[in-house]
Amino acid sequence: MRRRLTLAGAVVALAVPAAAAAADTFVVLPEQTPAAPTASTVTPNGLPSALVPNAPGDVAVDASFTSPPMWVEQQSVDQLRPIWEQAGAAYGIPWYVLAAINKVESNFGANMGPSSAGAVGWMQFMPDTWLRWGVDADGDGIADPWDANDAIYAAARYLAASGGATDITGALYSYNHADWYVSEVASLANVYAGGAVDTGSFVPVPDVTGAEQRVARLTDAVARARVKEESLARLLGRRQAHLERTMLLSDQLVAEKHATIVGVRYDRAHALAQRLEGQLARARDALGQARVNAFVTAPQIVGPSAASLISSANGFAGTDATGPAATALNFSLAQLGTPYRWGGEGPGGFDCSGLVQAAYASAGIVLPRVAQQQFDSGPAVPAGAALQPGDLVFFGNDPAHVEHVGMVAGPGLMVDAPYTGAVVRFDGYQRESYLGATRPAATQAAVDVSAPASDVASGNSTVFAVDADSASSPTGGELLFTKSP
Repeated sequence: MRRRLTLAGAVVALAVPAAAAAADTFVVLPEQTPAAPTASTVTPNGLPSALVPNAPGDVAVDASFTSPPMWVEQQSVDQLRPIWEQAGAAYGIPWYVLAAINKVESNFGANMGPSSAGAVGWMQFMPDTWLRWGVDADGDGIADPWDANDAIYAAARYLAASGGATDITGALYSYNHADWYVSEVASLANVYAGGAVDTGSFVPVPDVTGAEQRVARLTDAVARARVKEESLARLLGRRQAHLERTMLLSDQLVAEKHATIVGVRYDRAHALAQRLEGQLARARDALGQARVNAFVTAPQIVGPSAASLISSANGFAGTDATGPAATALNFSLAQLGTPYRWGGEGPGGFDCSGLVQAAYASAGIVLPRVAQQQFDSGPAVPAGAALQPGDLVFFGNDPAHVEHVGMVAGPGLMVDAPYTGAVVRFDGYQRESYLGATRPAATQAAVDVSAPASDVASGNSTVFAVDADSASSPTGGELLFTKSP
C-alpha cells in the first residue's frame, strides 16, 4: 500500500491572470493562511476554492505520487466527457478546454509520464504545483494526479486560479508558458466545442521531448565516436608508415607492436561508431513514429465519440472514405511529422502540392504537380455540397491565384504540408482564403449528385459540410480559421 503524505504547500491568494505572468506566480497574503479548510476556502459543492491553494492538512497525497502506480486507470472519451463537464462547471472553465488539455497533455491518459520535465498524471502537473492545487474530487481521501477525476478537477481549479473564468488564454499560458501550447489547446478546444472558441490555425505540436532528447544525445555520441575513430585512423596510418620505413629487425618488432595496439583501438572505435549510428537510426525512426502518434488522428475526432464531442450545428453526412480517396488519405496520414520541403515530393519531405500528388499517386490517380493546376483539373465540389475525406481544399487570393492545398481528413481538419520549418500536420481548412474543393477520386457526375449535409446522431460519419462562401459571417457551430495558408 502506498504511504500518504500530508500536503504542505505555500499559502497564496490569487493567481496573476496576465498571459505574460510566470506559472505559479501569486500574490502572497500570509494573514489569509487557513490552518484547515473553512467555508471561505471551499466552493459551494465542497470542492477546494480556486482563491487559495492547499494549506497543510487540507488533503493528502501518496508519498510516491510522482511515480506511476502499479495499476493506472484507463477511461474512454465517453467516460471522460462527464468529468470534464462537471469539473468545468464547478470552477467556471469550459469543458472543451479541459478536454483539449487532457488530449494534449496525456492523450487522454495514454501517456501520463513522468515527462522529461517531471510532470505526472492525467493533466501533467509538476509535483510542487500538484501539492498546491491538487484536488480530492472523488472523496477517497487522497489527491491523486494519476486519478482522472482528481487531475481534471485540479486542472479546472488551477485554470480558475489563473483567471480562466474571464481570460482563458492567459490561464492557458499560465498552465504552460508557450504560445504554441495556447494555440494548440485553444484550436483543439474549438474542434471539440464545434466552433465555440475563436482561434487561429490548428497546429498540433507533438509531445516528443524524450524521443528528441535521445536523438540529440545519440547524434552527439556518434559525432564524438567518429572524431575518435578518425583520430585513431590517422595515428594508425602513421604507425604503419613508420613500420614500413624501419629497417632493423628489433625496431620493426617494436614498431609492429605499436601499430597493432593502435589498430586494436581503431577497430574498437570503428565498431562503437557503427553501433551508435545504428542506435541513432532507430532513434530517428522512433522519433518519427512518436510525432505521428502524437497527432490527433481523424478517427479520434470523427469516430464513435464524435456525436458527444462535436457540435452538429453544421451536421455531417455521407459515409467513410473508400477506394482511392481512402488510400490517398491513409498515405497522407502516414506522413504526419514529415518535414516540409519546398518542391518536395517525398519520401523525406513534401510541399503542399507534392504531398497530395504523392498521396493520390499511391491510389493510382495522377494529379498535376502544382496547386493551381490541381485546382483547375478538378472535378470541383459544388459550393455547399458535403466535403468528404480525401477531398482537396484550396486556398489563395482568387481562383486564378491558388497558393495552398490540403487534403480533408475530418470535420474542419485537413492534412497538409504548410510551410518551411513546419511538418506535415493537421490544420483547419475553414479560412478566409478558402477557394473551394475538388474530388480527384470521383467523376464530375458523381460530384454533382453529392448529397447535402445533414445531422447524424450516430457520430460515426466522416463526411461533413463547409460553407464555401468566404465572405459570409461565421455562424454557431462553424470553425473560424484566419491564419494565412
